[in-house]
Amino acid sequence: MSSIAMAQAASHQLAMMTCQQRDAAIRCIAQAFEQNYYLLLEANTLDLEAMQNWQRTNAESQAAAQINPIPSEWLRLTKEQIQRWIKAFSLIAGMPDPLRQMAGFYSPRQCHWMPLGVLGLAYEGLTEVAVMAIGMSLKTANSLILYPSLENAHTHAALLQICQDSLSSQHLPDGCVLSMDRPEFNAESDRVRQWIVYGRPAWRSAIREQVKSSVMEAMIGNCYLYWAASGGVDSVREMILASHIGEPEAVNAIEKVLVHPQHSSSSLVRLWADLRSKGFEIFGDDAIVAEFPDVKRLPDEDWNKPCFRKQVAFRGVENIAGAIEFINTHSSGHADSIVTESYGASQEFVQQIRSTTVYLNAIGRFQRCQFTEGDVVLGTTGRSGFGSIRMQSLLTPKRVVYGN
Repeated sequence: MSSIAMAQAASHQLAMMTCQQRDAAIRCIAQAFEQNYYLLLEANTLDLEAMQNWQRTNAESQAAAQINPIPSEWLRLTKEQIQRWIKAFSLIAGMPDPLRQMAGFYSPRQCHWMPLGVLGLAYEGLTEVAVMAIGMSLKTANSLILYPSLENAHTHAALLQICQDSLSSQHLPDGCVLSMDRPEFNAESDRVRQWIVYGRPAWRSAIREQVKSSVMEAMIGNCYLYWAASGGVDSVREMILASHIGEPEAVNAIEKVLVHPQHSSSSLVRLWADLRSKGFEIFGDDAIVAEFPDVKRLPDEDWNKPCFRKQVAFRGVENIAGAIEFINTHSSGHADSIVTESYGASQEFVQQIRSTTVYLNAIGRFQRCQFTEGDVVLGTTGRSGFGSIRMQSLLTPKRVVYGN
């Protein structure tokens, strides 16, 4: 039986189970993480060594082809990360049954949630994304098919084995959590009801070209900040530094800053010195490079791209209208921000920026497991997507029509 057929059969059985049964399976996986964390770390070490060996062997060809390997923090696991997974699974298992919640599109008694069926996750390097997708899928009674990138093959295999053994011990069907290899993905990926794609732009583009079914793309990086006329330099510094702290990846990293001309050169120089002391590289547009020769020029095409490293590019804009137009054209559209003391400027920015999340004088550090709010967010889509990818993203509304 193919992976798709097994997953389809499992999804029907999951939908018939009680929430208590699914929660018990989620808690069982968390316990297995606690008891077998060393297996995950050993497998992860093999992946890290393989990546390092490949980079050393192919250093010249990588440079010639401009190949950027996965950031090491995306691939590396720590015991602290695994402890965070265990805490997140406890949070997920303690949530109310999402299938018993009212969708509320028409009236509370007319619309319910139901599972999508077979979900797919294509992920690049970040094992934590796969872990959270497993917990969220079980909670919502969906089966899940995983398609990892090649770099974390050993870690993925260890994770899959731990999860499948735990589910089997709880008498859940075999197809609840499965994995696809490349030939099967090429042949049968279209039969998955909904794909979630997490990774860098090239990875997402390659998956999107192969999959004809519905796709939710989780966006990472290339977030913009507009430093308005009344904004303070200290706030700008704090927001940039905090956004580049990831657990493990910095999803909302501010990589571009648009600067109002009212800010002095001395403020820029002071900000850049602070950022450089923290290991950041500073880039600029043509005008900034002409005034400050020690600043590197950012190529025109890179204003559209995330860089995934400690780098910030600065560009002057005449006013808030110019900032809004540039951000709407060039940012990834999932998390953009403004620093301002003007109420009018803040409201204009909030109303006109086409991003799924807007930060107004607020730190945009992404939290996948929002323990204080009792929520788990797998990722955030861009301006043409669905907003945050959370429990409800894995469900579809079912309208119930009552007769006399």
